[in-house]
Amino acid sequence: MGDDDPDPHDLTVAVQGAVDAVTRLHHEREITDLAALLRQELSRRGVDVDDEAWLAEAVGHIRDGHPVVVDEG
Repeated sequence: MGDDDPDPHDLTVAVQGAVDAVTRLHHEREITDLAALLRQELSRRGVDVDDEAWLAEAVGHIRDGHPVVVDEG
């Protein structure tokens, strides 16, 4: 890992924070466009989404009330 490469742990923490924020907001207000909100939360934390399948799966879990746990794997 070079000096410019993000620390995988920091990235995991950022993604989990975004997922948790979206989950919390969805439970409080029943957000309809979860994908847009998750993209916004990820972007706020400096994370670019390049895996549309992961995004769709995460949104589906959030919508269905299932936990989303991000790991470094």
